[in-house]
Amino acid sequence: MLQEYWWLLISILGAILVFMLFVQGGQTFLLGAKPASDESQKMVSSLGHKWELTFTTLVVFGGAFFASFPLFYSTSFGGAYWLWMLILLSFVLQAVSYEFRSKPGNIFGTRTYDVFLFINGAVGCVLLGVAVGMMFFGAEFTVTKGNILDGASPVISRWSPTHGIEAILYWKNLLLGVAVLFLARTQAALYLLNNHPAEGRFFDSNRRRVLVNGTIFVVLFLAFLGVLLTQTSPATVVRGGLVERHRHRARGSQTLLGSRLQRYPLLSVHPRPRLLPDHLQQLVVRIHSHGHELCITRHSAGSCLYSLCMVVDGQKESSQGIVI
Repeated sequence: MLQEYWWLLISILGAILVFMLFVQGGQTFLLGAKPASDESQKMVSSLGHKWELTFTTLVVFGGAFFASFPLFYSTSFGGAYWLWMLILLSFVLQAVSYEFRSKPGNIFGTRTYDVFLFINGAVGCVLLGVAVGMMFFGAEFTVTKGNILDGASPVISRWSPTHGIEAILYWKNLLLGVAVLFLARTQAALYLLNNHPAEGRFFDSNRRRVLVNGTIFVVLFLAFLGVLLTQTSPATVVRGGLVERHRHRARGSQTLLGSRLQRYPLLSVHPRPRLLPDHLQQLVVRIHSHGHELCITRHSAGSCLYSLCMVVDGQKESSQGIVI
């Protein structure tokens, strides 16, 4: 029951964060306006009073994840290092730009800080979408709780050596990230219409922005839903056993399972049931053998825990595992 309350809190904070991204969306309009023009001044004055709310919501959102799902927090925020650092740096650029953009003695000019604000608006929205996309499409990390028995290296979660770069380059994550960007731009145009309702050139520009960006967002979001609902489940429960869809070739009596990083999604939306193992000794995996005989493998999951998998090659969908 407590976990359901945490999910409710995370959902509310996530919705508020997405709503507050209109600030980032509005910042992407700055480079389309002339420096020091009336249009530019209107956008900066409207967005400059709200930018702290987005940053504060992001921090609270991350803190709530730490409190509710500490293993996810430590794995994602510590493993996908470059992804989260780029998000943080983009928001640092935003804070610096609003602080020094219009101060006397600005030797860089307002246009330089407008570029910084554009980077925060574009890069920040896309990377936040990529981070959320990892929850649906998975990420290249492993969680092996049996490693806590290893006195030399009691690390239970490990990320791929690229530390988040692979998530940024994964096209499914980018699809959601670009959709979030155009959603933020649509919200920003609606916010500017509400703040400046007087008919004129600025009002007409924002109406066009709502139409164009809203249409692009709907197309991208529908594409994201299509990809999400039609993706193949990486692991499925068949007759009570966990079956891996990604096969591993056997080398003698050893498999490549222990050294291979797997994409494990955090949210399940596939119509078939999905089960993610907490321990390696609970994992039952199908492998290729050189015939139809039984293949027995042993893989160390700790100092004294081993898993024994008996797997039949061919079309048989069931597997059996035993812990010794």
